[in-house]
Amino acid sequence: MDRTIPAQILDIMSDQSFAPYASDLLEIMFMNHKKQLTSVMEGEAWIDDWHETWVSPLLLILCDGNPEQATYITDCYLPKLLKCSPESLNYMIKILQTSAESSVGSSNTRGALGALMACLRTARAHGHLQFTDIMRNGLVSVGCIKQGLVHQHDQVQIDALGLLCESHRSTETISLEEMQLIKFFVRYNLNSQSPAVRQQICSLLKKDFMSSLCDMLFGALFPGSSHPTRFTALTLLGIIAEIFPISEGQSEILFQITQEVEPSRVQTLLHCFASTFEEVKILAFELLMKLHRALPYFQDPEKMQPLFQVAMQLSTSTKPYDCVTASYLLNFLMYQEGLLQVCFKNHLLLDMFQPGKNSSSNLVEKNALAVIKGLLENLEGEILQAEKSLLQAAASFPMYGRVHCITGTLHQLPLNNLTLIPEWKQMVAKLIMMSYKLSAVVSPVVQSSSPEGLIPMDIDSDTSERLQLILREIQPCDTNDYFTEPKLLEEQSELDRASERLENIYTEIRGTLR
Repeated sequence: MDRTIPAQILDIMSDQSFAPYASDLLEIMFMNHKKQLTSVMEGEAWIDDWHETWVSPLLLILCDGNPEQATYITDCYLPKLLKCSPESLNYMIKILQTSAESSVGSSNTRGALGALMACLRTARAHGHLQFTDIMRNGLVSVGCIKQGLVHQHDQVQIDALGLLCESHRSTETISLEEMQLIKFFVRYNLNSQSPAVRQQICSLLKKDFMSSLCDMLFGALFPGSSHPTRFTALTLLGIIAEIFPISEGQSEILFQITQEVEPSRVQTLLHCFASTFEEVKILAFELLMKLHRALPYFQDPEKMQPLFQVAMQLSTSTKPYDCVTASYLLNFLMYQEGLLQVCFKNHLLLDMFQPGKNSSSNLVEKNALAVIKGLLENLEGEILQAEKSLLQAAASFPMYGRVHCITGTLHQLPLNNLTLIPEWKQMVAKLIMMSYKLSAVVSPVVQSSSPEGLIPMDIDSDTSERLQLILREIQPCDTNDYFTEPKLLEEQSELDRASERLENIYTEIRGTLR
């Protein structure tokens, strides 16, 4: 038989549409070749010739072939080859281990080490190998697997992780060595920059997790950690919460993630709401929603008060992303029983209902009503101030944050199961009235024909200089440090003087433009 034929067919497998057909053809050919050799040779004498024809071209491509071709061959061809000749795995390991030291690979090629990880992963996933066999028989060293877990090539990392996570038998016990290697992988790969790789990591790690793994994941959420790190850590913590759901009467021997969430870690998750990345906020919100009922932290109304105050402060920040943070925080607090007592202390429930009454009402509904009432009361006062000075409103208390939080709160309501109908009728009427007032006060800016809003486009240098002075005065002067330090406010007298000065300049500019 012409030994160049297998290599020629394997070359075709760089095209995904041809890969399944090419692998079927190869399967027929290598099975017939095996039958032919075993019929004319005694014992195992045939296998060397068969390996040279069918296995060697495969290993060459896995080491140095293009990524797509190597992936299709691993998925389509390699499983069939191992099914025909499971004993060929030892030959592959021997050949690749010999070359691994000199052919480690790079960010562009897998090398012999990457090929070895791919072969081991496929063999275990299809039942030809167990991880205990690797350790017991010394087929591959732990150091070699660690090299694969931190390899420059993304696919080599994924194959090495797949070797640890994928098994033909779902009931196979996880060994101590596997768990230690998984922890090793997580420690060095949380910061992967590839979204596809992050997704594969999170998918492969849907296994049993230990307390030490939670320690590592919570530790990765430190202030200032990167977006990829937070995304991966929060996703994995969410998977753990799904695998070990909270339920009363659950056996004590089962792992409980809530036992790992001490108060400092609750605060860490709440800090994630301050991230400028929306998906981090979403993941933190979803994780807290899975855990909050079993966390003593949220049973204490004293813990609710500062969180509620922070949310209200953020809702009027001059930085748009702060109001998004406020909305997530308020949406989460709406599911806490202690929020009603906080609102009552802040006089937000007067003339509505008392905590403990209307027990038939939904908790979220009552909390939402109280939160919207508080936001509306603040907004009402800010509209009155804006009617006097829109510039002062833009510089000190922009109103879009309040509106954003009200909208977010309404989205949390069970609209098909409301019970406080009279209260909601009153609230909706007030919302509509306030919306008209707000629209009227901001209309000079948001309804201006200028694409940039109410900004005079004039080449007059004097007008231009005065306009720049106004723009400098209304620059946001607060910071996003609500979670770490109190916000500093200017003295009221200084604010009033600045407002009066801006009003005079604004009047002069309008006179000039006329």
